[in-house]
Amino acid sequence: MSGENIRNLDLNLLVVLDRLLHERSVTRAARALAMTQPAVSHALKRLRGWFDDDLLQRRGNRMVLTPRAEALVEPVGDLLQRIRALTSTERLPLDAIERTLRLSMVDFVAAALLPPLLATLSQEAPKITLACLDWALPSVELEHLRRGRRDLVLTSVRQAPRDLRSASLGDVAFVGLARRDHPLFRQRPRDPFRHPFAIISAQGNTSSALDDALAPRRRRVAASLPQYLMAPLVAEASDLLVYVPRPLARLWSSRADLRTFEAPPELAPQPASLVWHPRDDDDPAHRYVRERLAALANKAMARAR
Repeated sequence: MSGENIRNLDLNLLVVLDRLLHERSVTRAARALAMTQPAVSHALKRLRGWFDDDLLQRRGNRMVLTPRAEALVEPVGDLLQRIRALTSTERLPLDAIERTLRLSMVDFVAAALLPPLLATLSQEAPKITLACLDWALPSVELEHLRRGRRDLVLTSVRQAPRDLRSASLGDVAFVGLARRDHPLFRQRPRDPFRHPFAIISAQGNTSSALDDALAPRRRRVAASLPQYLMAPLVAEASDLLVYVPRPLARLWSSRADLRTFEAPPELAPQPASLVWHPRDDDDPAHRYVRERLAALANKAMARAR
């Protein structure tokens, strides 16, 4: 883009460009922006002229970003956030701020935190919308933050990389979970490794780092579950044992016929942190949501201790 072209740059086109870079589809970008598909196609044509680059190219049945477009993802997102900071949004009362935030967190965390968070939002910030997305591996989630595909991630990192911000929520301890009349509780001494286990793995693994540490005990894994919230249901309905975060065990203890038992020392507590991109440091809606989430998470973990 030449200096002369910058003078004529329509900032609305940057909003379209930002959506195109993230959606990688004219149709999806049009839907997200509440625009017609021809209008977005026309905007893309103008953007291609300004940047002297195709930006999006068809490859088979999908559209892919050109190297130039890949390099634009983060700076365009940063620029739009800075432009928003210069508008009157900062001066608006909280209940007048309209903003959609994309959150990613493990399923059991969402079950514990989203109900009270949404109840608070409905009273204090009713125009803030939360878009909750499937959680992936920490490295994947951090990359989503960098590319602007997430606004806030609750994940198991002790300290975020230098290019991201984080707030520690402490450590999450684990406990064993089994149905109340499980034979384990009649054993003296108890030996959970005489019984089959279910483990949690979004990738469908049938072993984990814990199994490497427990190799001498030879744990038998009979099932691999994709989500933590399935674990209490499986434990209640079968002879399978499962190790779950203590907050989840507490959440289910009053709702199901379940009982806890101590986890082995090899299963160390895991860190929990809220992570976000520096471009959102001063965004009032983002700051409000992350502060409420941090307070709720710390309260939930304190109750679970």
